[in-house]
Amino acid sequence: MRQCPECGATVCVHARFVSWCAACDWNVDPGAPDPDRGRLAAYRRVRRVLLMAVATLLPRPGRLPKGAPVLYRAHALRLFELIDEVGAAVGTTGVHAVAPDTAHNAWVGTYGMRNRRVMCLGAGLVSARRGHSVDDTHPPTHLRRRCLASAGPHPARVVCDASRTQSIAAEPAPARTRLARTVIRYNAD
Repeated sequence: MRQCPECGATVCVHARFVSWCAACDWNVDPGAPDPDRGRLAAYRRVRRVLLMAVATLLPRPGRLPKGAPVLYRAHALRLFELIDEVGAAVGTTGVHAVAPDTAHNAWVGTYGMRNRRVMCLGAGLVSARRGHSVDDTHPPTHLRRRCLASAGPHPARVVCDASRTQSIAAEPAPARTRLARTVIRYNAD
């Protein structure tokens, strides 16, 4: 037995229990007990910290753009045929998906655990441009432009005739419509 430091009432003391005063509620909630001390507790804390660090530092697989319509090879055969042809002409592989986007340019990235390739086409690039082909006057990047400037002119490797252009333009029509609605909805003031 001892006296309560707050009110002076008698408080029962036992080694296995927290002492508290029934008269004034002194020490009713003394706080959390001290953490376990010892090797096992230290091992558990270190393991928990390492698991959190690994989960934070692991690379996350990319994702397809949210809300964008996605075209796969089964939906746009001629568009993917053109992309594969241009890829072969510039020395790269094709893509698994095409996602029209509101951006003003095009880019290629990866998505998913298997790192599949996706091409995001900006709003102005959703369908093939008439009269454009991959040659020395329309290089795909500034690096190719510099390379082509140091060499002589070359004939076009990929040519899009009128019938091919029409069929490619028709394939992403639903995606183009959805993209146009998105642009109008978010940019109309």
